[in-house]
Amino acid sequence: MDPADHAQAQVFLDLLKAQAYKLKRDLARAPRDSFTARELEYELRTVQRFISRLQDRFPAGPRPN
Repeated sequence: MDPADHAQAQVFLDLLKAQAYKLKRDLARAPRDSFTARELEYELRTVQRFISRLQDRFPAGPRPN
């Protein structure tokens, strides 16, 4: 795999993790069973799926040069 692809994937992964953190924080502050909470849960699951797929495609470990 191209090192530039790994670098780009890492940047995207970092952004997704930051978004997941923000969504978890916002979800903790949202009223339970509210429309807002359901929207945040949906978005969080979507972001978590993206993270999982990205990690599957670019697993951690030695990077080729």
